[in-house]
Amino acid sequence: MRNMLKTFSASMQNSYFNHLTFSSMQLPKTPGSTTFMLTPDFDRLAEPYLLLHTLPLSVVAGNYNFSYVEGLCLRIARMMEAWPEQRLFHPILQRCCEFIASVEEDERFGEDYWMGLMSELYVANSSDEHQQAVNDWVREGLQSRTAAYLLMTEVHTAHDSFVAMGLELSYEQADTPLERIVQDREQLLNNMHGHTDFKRCTSVFWHLELGQQKGYFLQMLFLCPTEQSDTAPALAKQIGEYWQTTVTEGLGRYYANDTVQEKYFYPGCLHVLNGRNDILAEVEHALLFMTEMDLCARLVLPDGSPTFGVTHFCHRVASNHRPL
Repeated sequence: MRNMLKTFSASMQNSYFNHLTFSSMQLPKTPGSTTFMLTPDFDRLAEPYLLLHTLPLSVVAGNYNFSYVEGLCLRIARMMEAWPEQRLFHPILQRCCEFIASVEEDERFGEDYWMGLMSELYVANSSDEHQQAVNDWVREGLQSRTAAYLLMTEVHTAHDSFVAMGLELSYEQADTPLERIVQDREQLLNNMHGHTDFKRCTSVFWHLELGQQKGYFLQMLFLCPTEQSDTAPALAKQIGEYWQTTVTEGLGRYYANDTVQEKYFYPGCLHVLNGRNDILAEVEHALLFMTEMDLCARLVLPDGSPTFGVTHFCHRVASNHRPL
């Protein structure tokens, strides 16, 4: 297993933004259509990530140019407005949010105010308390990635060849309640092993996400031991159709790739053969991208429900991992 706390290279970051772009799009309403609709959800999700990778560098470098700092703080304020009580932010971002929230809106101007925030970040960056908070955050955020990597490693160790089929499962209506997607997810997973066509799947990693434009949706990666790569797109489509027509009774949508890939592209359809470490690395990329937001702006559900989990169909054992 590779380093799970990975800093993305420039090319990896571009791939991650592609992942965010497509995962934040509205799915086509017409089956078979390839027309996707861009939504503001991409900016809402990308902004915490970009700020998290900009602020620490600015603080350490002492980049306190007033106009630059003012721009950063305005972006943080807009980020707070974009995710009211729906996201738990990295301690660096959280400290910024608390500082801004402590000041009346009509007083959030002037050089003293903005520089005060940067000064607080500089002091916090060198404190043991802040470093401990960051370490705790990272440890908790890695729970989803650890579960996903362990599953991939288990399947790879047990089978010479397997396919990793990604699906996005969502709904026609963005205001579909959380209770509905939890119920439908459990119905899908509980019925997998009893369905003749789905028995080849041994396990799945699922991750729940939320967009203000598209509502709750599931990113899922099904693992299926097989030497025949051409079964993957057809099987992914079957699972998607089952979600749409049977589980959600026509209220759901799904998106799956229709060809096997050499490089991961959302939501993913990869065939790992024995010795093909390059394709195995692409499966890792899929899992990295699915779980990256847990290290930046973690989704928090109002009822404390888990936002990710692993299900093993062959043993009919499911383990849900609840974020702390």
